[in-house]
Parts: sequence; structure tokens; C-alpha cells
Amino acid sequence: MTVIKSSILLITLLTLSACGGGGDSSNPSNDSGNSGNNTPLPATLQLASEQIPISFQELEYAELTFNLQGVEGTLDVTVEHDYLPEGALIETLINDSMVTLKVFIGNEEMHNQVSTVKVTIEDHRSTTNQSVIWEGAIPILNVSGDAEYERLNAIGQAAQAYAELSEEQKLVERLAQLAQLVDASTPINQQLELINRIKQVISNDEYSALLGEANSMLDKHSQQYLNGEISETKLSEVTQSFDTAIAEYSHAAHLVIQEAIAATNGEVTEYEYQGAHLTKSNLKFSSFIGNQSLGEYQDDKWVFNSKYILLEPIATPELETCNAE
Repeated sequence: MTVIKSSILLITLLTLSACGGGGDSSNPSNDSGNSGNNTPLPATLQLASEQIPISFQELEYAELTFNLQGVEGTLDVTVEHDYLPEGALIETLINDSMVTLKVFIGNEEMHNQVSTVKVTIEDHRSTTNQSVIWEGAIPILNVSGDAEYERLNAIGQAAQAYAELSEEQKLVERLAQLAQLVDASTPINQQLELINRIKQVISNDEYSALLGEANSMLDKHSQQYLNGEISETKLSEVTQSFDTAIAEYSHAAHLVIQEAIAATNGEVTEYEYQGAHLTKSNLKFSSFIGNQSLGEYQDDKWVFNSKYILLEPIATPELETCNAE
């Protein structure tokens, strides 16, 4: 019986040894079975840096650049915005881990517009995709509209200065003096009457009211444009109001000037009325500079004809970069 038990025990030990049973679970030789659990975790997609323009400018390109970390797959970009002017274009360029958006801004009509832009960059991976999002507000500069705003406000100041008719009044005074020199028998009352009539034009309530309406319209439209309530096209309508007021002043003054010219008995020749011209370089209204019957531009400088050289010290023409409108 003892022999049988010993044989059974020996067989059992041999069997365990051959099957690897009874070994120490802490034996390093068994660690190879856990190697599949050491797979590295996927990299996290991150936005490392970005370059964003301070503002968009109409009819120009702007670039938004995004540098990424942790890219493992293929990048895909989605761009959303709440507003861009008509004609805007967006081009997406992807170079490894850098994304560039080239944005062309169309013609902007309004002032103080802002575009909220949302950029989603997705990394398409063999496992789970990852994405990053950038969102920001970028102002849009209406360069032409802002320039028109400045121009119209300068026109308002120029119109107010023209309404004083300082050049026309000086001319009438000199013509009246010339008439007295040409013919000493010319009544002094005629000279005084001419001067008084040009002053009446200056103080005319109807013309002053038209100019006042134009200034009020300018103030209203300017504020509406700055508030983003009207477009630059609507703002430009103010010009017509000033043209109407200036035309009344200039035509009435011309009639007085023609009478003063007639009093010189041919010493000064009558000239064609062409209204008041707005010079482009200094935004000044003038009844004389720009009137082609009185002179012409030579090398960008206005030169009076010899018959009207007396106007030179009155009009004091300055160098002009281009012809008057």
C-alpha cells in the first residue's frame, strides 16, 4: 500500500512539473504574457499657436495661421462665420501640422462691422478622431466708406467757408474801384450798390437755410454711418444737398460780378458761368479755380488767362494734384 501511494505521488509531481503547474506566479519568465497591455496612448491634438489679424480690410487678403501639436492623421478644416461682405473668399491651406486660412474681404458698405469666425480642425485617425476649435471676433475696416465720411465732413467745412463769398466780394470791390478809375463820372453810389448787393447774397436767408439743411443732413447721416445704420452709398447722398446750396450762392454772386464787369466799360471781359468747383487736394470751393473760361491747369497748377490775371491774388490758387471736379 505504501508503494502504491509513493508511485501516485511521484506521477503527480512529474505531471505538474511537465505542465508548468505549481510554479511561482512571481517568476519574471511569466511577464511576457502581459506585453500587449503596454500600447502607448494616442497623442492629444492641441493648438500650439495662432496668428490672427487685428482686423480685416475690404478688398484685401488676410491670413489666419494655426500651428498644431499631436497630429497623427489627416487634417480636415471647417470654417464658419456669422458675417463677411459680399464677394468674400476663403482658401484653406494645410501643410503638415500647420493650417492657413487666406481670406479675401469683399467690398464693405457699412462701418463698424465685426465678423465672428469659428475654425474647427479635425484630425482623422485610424482610431478615434480628435479636433480643436478656435473662435474669435475680427473687425472689418470699410476703408472707402471711412474715407467718404472724412471727405463729406471736409466738404461741409468747405461749403461753410464758401458761403462767406470772400473771393467774390473782393472781386466786386476791385471791379467797382476799376470802374471808377476808368470813368471818373461813374457815380460813387453805383460802386457802393454793387458792394451792398454781394453782401445781400451772403446774408440771404433762403441760401443760408439750404446750407443749414445740408449741414443737418450731414450730421445725421454721419452719425448713422458711424453707428452702422446706413451704408456709405447712403452717406454720399449728402453731397447733393451741398451742391444745391452752393449753386444758389455761386449763381447769385455771379450775377453781381457780371454787373460789376459791365461797369468797367470793356476793361474786363465777361466770362462764362460754370458754377463753383470743389478742388480735390484741399477741398475748397471756388467760382474761379477750375472755370475753364478763366484759365487752365498747367503742370498741376491753375493759371489764369491774361485777361483775368486780376483774379490771381484774389483766388490765391495753390498747386492741385488733379483737375477740379
